[in-house]
This record gives sequence, structure tokens and C-alpha cells, in this order.
Amino acid sequence: MFINAFHSWPGEISIGHFVSSDGVVWEPAQDEPLFTSRDIGYLTSTQGADVSSAVVLPDGRWALYFHTVSRSGRAGIGMATAPAPEGPWVFSEEEILSPGQGNEWDNNQLRWPNVVEAEDGYLMFYTGANASGGLAIGVATSEDGFVWTKYDNPQTAEEVYAESDPVILGGEGWEGSMADRPRAEYTPDGWVMIYTGAELNSRGLAFSSNGMHWEPFTGNPIIAKQDFQDWGENTWDTNLLYHDGAYYYYMEVGSLSNTQIFLATFEESLKP
Repeated sequence: MFINAFHSWPGEISIGHFVSSDGVVWEPAQDEPLFTSRDIGYLTSTQGADVSSAVVLPDGRWALYFHTVSRSGRAGIGMATAPAPEGPWVFSEEEILSPGQGNEWDNNQLRWPNVVEAEDGYLMFYTGANASGGLAIGVATSEDGFVWTKYDNPQTAEEVYAESDPVILGGEGWEGSMADRPRAEYTPDGWVMIYTGAELNSRGLAFSSNGMHWEPFTGNPIIAKQDFQDWGENTWDTNLLYHDGAYYYYMEVGSLSNTQIFLATFEESLKP
């Protein structure tokens, strides 16, 4: 597990490394952080970086994917690689995936990259934000984990979808016409995603056969504030893992002054 630790938001973010034998009890692998957001050369002094996903590449290198953090303005996705979790970590010289141009649906920020190994490479699910504050979930593909191409549906001709298309837009019900913070895994149920809408404390479920075309679960939301309110006021960052027949959903929960990581599990099929 790689964690983001910070004293102010946004501000300098320290990346820590924890290990576990069962996915439930976690211990720090070392006392000092692996690196901080200040070590990423292309970021400005007012920007941070939130690590959001990790994979092991075919050559054995570890890869971490992060998005730029700032109070306002443009944000893209970068990566770091290392021969082992302990490092040394080498950062991309620039973004590996950037917001769209002009009036495109993701023309302001790309956030929360979630990289998952697929049959012929990797899929990266992410939140795309436009300049008006709209949020939708997109996906990009890569053969090697370094060079990424956004999904583009050739049947959409509108200017907003000229170069790429979202895969979940968000409906008018619990989602509040927004879709955000995707966490996906390939499982015996097919592709499974937990995501949020406009209200961060409600989480929904979606299914896909190929990672590109998604169907939200009709019983959404599957997690609401009353399900975790004994842990804290709100939930923010999360991660989804499928292992040995069980779903593990790690949740950052707490207040604006303090958060901790909690775990929700589900040990049956999620398919309706």
C-alpha cells in the first residue's frame, strides 16, 4: 500500500509505503517517506501530487501514477518508476496524460488515475473535469504503461467529444449528473467499478464486459454515509482490490483535520 500523507491541503504530500500479509493489518515498511511531491521536477512550487494507483510492469519495475494537486487550474497525470517499492523512484519529465483542449469534456483537469492490467496492456480509468465544474469518468489504454491513448468513440461528432469520450457520465438521480473517483478491477464478475457522484459520501457500482462500456447497478448507491459514519465525517480517496474471492475497498475516512484508512469487504458475487 502506498499512502499520501500531508499536513495541509493542498500542500507538500509525502508518499509512504506499508505492507500486509492479509490485506487487513498493515505496517510501515520504513520510517521515512519514499519521496514527496516536491521531488517531482515538472510541478510548480504551489502544486502537489496525489498518488492514486500502482502496478508492476512486465520488466519488474514498479510504477506509481499520480495527479497534480492545486487549489485551482489545470491538473494532469504523471508517473514514477522504481526497481522495487523502496526505490529509488524516477519521475516522468512531463505529464503522461493531459486535459483536453478547447471545449472538450475534460479540458480542465484529469484526476484519480486507476491503472489496471488488461489482456493486451493496461487500462487507466480517471476523472475528467471541465472548466464549468462538470465531472465524468474516462478511460485510456496503453500497451506498456508509459504511452497512453484516450478512448474515443468515432460515432460522437460533437465538439465536446471530438478527441475522446467519457465512459460514465452520471445520471440525474443519486449521481447528481456527475461521475468521479473510479476504482475498477477485473474479476470473475467481469470488470467491476465503484465510483462516486456529486456527493462524495455515496458510492455506486458499475459493470462492464470490456472496460469501455459500463452499466451502472440499478440498486445504487451501494455505500452511503450511514454505512461508515461511526468511522468519521466523510470519505475521500479509496482503492478497490479483488483477491481470493473477496472484494477489498479501502476508504480514507475522517474530518478535514484528520483522516485514517478503513476497510470494507464483500465476499460474494457482486453481479445482480
